[in-house]
This record gives sequence, structure tokens and C-alpha cells, in this order.
Amino acid sequence: MSTISFHYSWVFIGSGYFAREVLKELYFSEFIPNLVATTVDKPAGRGLRPSPNPVKDFLLDIGLPLYEVSKVNSEDTVKYFKGLNLSFLVVCDFGKILKEPILSVAKYPAINIHPSTLPRYRGPAPIERAIMDGVKETGVTITEITMDIDAGPVLAIKKVSVRENETKGELMKKLAKPVPQMLRKVFDGYLNGTIEKKPQEGEPSYAPKISKEELFIDWCEKSIVIFNKIRALSPVPGARAFFRGKLIKILNSKLCEEGLSFLPGEIRVIGYRLVVGTGDRALEILELQPEGKRVMRAKEFIVGRHLDGEFFHSKEVLR
Repeated sequence: MSTISFHYSWVFIGSGYFAREVLKELYFSEFIPNLVATTVDKPAGRGLRPSPNPVKDFLLDIGLPLYEVSKVNSEDTVKYFKGLNLSFLVVCDFGKILKEPILSVAKYPAINIHPSTLPRYRGPAPIERAIMDGVKETGVTITEITMDIDAGPVLAIKKVSVRENETKGELMKKLAKPVPQMLRKVFDGYLNGTIEKKPQEGEPSYAPKISKEELFIDWCEKSIVIFNKIRALSPVPGARAFFRGKLIKILNSKLCEEGLSFLPGEIRVIGYRLVVGTGDRALEILELQPEGKRVMRAKEFIVGRHLDGEFFHSKEVLR
């Protein structure tokens, strides 16, 4: 049970989709930061119009205090945070490296929430890389921030199982769920002088950012590799292919029965099933999004199209 009896203030810094899920859990658990800091709007889409990131998008609906930063390590940002008399500075899925003196603006050490069981999957894409690797278990770790990325002492850690067909979006929600309780205990430990810090144990591994090239499916790879890539990138940014010269996102799939195989990328319609060949057995596509259209189930995509013998391509093919 928490024994916190102190007045304290804290800021949550984040910008990505996992940060949004964590902030949702904090909000609905009524463990709300005094301020949320995030990046300024960036150009996005075909029109390159300034668009809010996932954290700001959520905040616009609930009205929490927001501070937008263009340069988080700037003198102006440091001065602003120091004026808040913060007890805690919590970083989650922010996408930028915080340095001194911003790391020392709060009374207690800066804290990071990372969606893996550190030291495994240090870096910017831990959820995606874990799913691509087909892991059965991952987790979320709260650490103190040090100058070495994701290498600080562990303050709390929670393991979660990963279902065989679980997508990035689903796993994000699962990983965010225990964060409010974990963070409360961490705050409690600092405020009461009982915090336990443990060095990270085990061999570190790194989860590099997903490159644009990695978004595209190589249909010559084994079906399990493609299956894991699809769920690791779903719902955003989406695993990609080209169909009839246009981009298409593949958002959900399942492995077909043994013995069913076609040429890599070759499309077959079996009943109302949309099946495509890979480097070994076939893969059934369940959900996809053609360029400029909404997400649709495979059955909808099949209707009105003669697909047998056509191909999904890894690169654009001029017709």
C-alpha cells in the first residue's frame, strides 16, 4: 500500500503511440501528471500540414495542461521546467535524447518508462522488434535515466506474455496497463526513502528504429517471418506491398495449413480466403488497406476483383 503523504508535482514527457497508451492509463487511473510535455506539430500526409502527435491528439480530447517543445534540451525549456518546482520528470516514448541540465530539473532523478524487459531491446523500437523476433514474453521497465540510453538502474519491472497473433497495437495496450501502479510505487519509494535500484541483468540487445525499407514485405521470406512483420507493424505504420502499381498495407494475417504453397507474392482466392505465396507455405491475408481507401477485411477486397494469378510485389512494378 502506498504511504505517500507528501505534496509533489510531476511532468510526463512523451510523443509516440506507446506514450499515448500510458497516458491514457494514467488518466483513467486518476494518476494524472501536473503537466504533459510533447513535441510541436510536424508536417504529415500528402499536404504536409502540421499534425499533432499521438500524445497531443489524446490531450486535445481531455484538456490536460500541455507544453510543446521544439528543443527539449534548450535553455528556455530548462528554465521553464525549473520554475515548476518539479519532484519528478518522467519520460516515455519521446523519440529525443534528454541531456543535462534538463535531466536535473526535478528534485529526484529523471525516470524512463520503456516497453521491454531491459536490458533486452534497448532503443527506439522495442515492441516492433520483439514481435518480429516472435518472442513469447516481454514487459515494461521503469529505470533512472543515465547518459547511456536505456541502461540506467531498474526501479520496477513487469513481465507480460505475448500471444501468437498479438499485434503491436494490442501489445502496447497490454504493456501500458500496469504502468500507473508501477509508477506510484516508484514515486512512493523516492518520497519515503525506500527506493530500490537494481542493475540491469543479462546480455543487452538493441532495437533499432524501423527503416522505410523494412516496412515492405519480402515475399521470398518464410511465412512466419512475414506473419511476424505484419503484426509488428499493425496498425501503424503498417507492413506494405504494391498491388497493381499502388501501395497497399497488410494489417492482419494468419499462417495457412502445411502443404499449401504458391510462388512468392502470388495471390490465390480460395472460397472467400485471400491467400498469398511466400518463401515456404502460403499466408492468408485477413485485413488490408489499399492506397487512398479505408481498412477492409479480405472478403471485401476480393469482391469485384479478379485476383487469381496476380501478385503482391515488394517494389513498385510499372504496368
